[in-house]
Amino acid sequence: MAASPEKIALVLEFDPAALCAAAGFADPGGETLAFAATCADALASGLEAWRIADPARAGGPNGPDGFLLLAVAAGIEAEFSETFARSPSRGYLAQTLAAQVLTRAAAQLMPELAALGCAPFLAPSPPVREAMSSLGVDWLEPGGLSRALAALTPMPYRGGCEVCLLAGSCPRLRGGKPERDAQKKWFL
Repeated sequence: MAASPEKIALVLEFDPAALCAAAGFADPGGETLAFAATCADALASGLEAWRIADPARAGGPNGPDGFLLLAVAAGIEAEFSETFARSPSRGYLAQTLAAQVLTRAAAQLMPELAALGCAPFLAPSPPVREAMSSLGVDWLEPGGLSRALAALTPMPYRGGCEVCLLAGSCPRLRGGKPERDAQKKWFL
């Protein structure tokens, strides 16, 4: 049985100064802020979201459980990579802003992610992988995505660090326990 992707409408508005601050650029100057605004506009228009129902998971009253897939348009991702090659500092800013936009969009669609501070990363079933591939994002073994500016997390939420493939190398985990300090949230 095939998995079916369903496009989710996003309404994204970002304050470039707030994105810069969240990305670690505490006091961006005029030129940096203008570049951040250009990046935020590109990301807001080029980010797409899909819910991919997983026929292997029964789910609840709203149908089968599945995954949330977020991906920045391939052309924007390529442009950000080219920016990095020309100017590492601008490229770093663009990539960091993209990570902020991805996480904020995920939290907008699944508020529990914002409350918990992270989006767990799980291996999708083969039907979900096929659906992802049809959208231009491939699953890479042992656990990764073919696109740098993409995110995949279970939808609805079904566990945090205890189910995440990245738990072994996660900077949020210290001694096997998630850091719950709001000042150390990596997600938002």
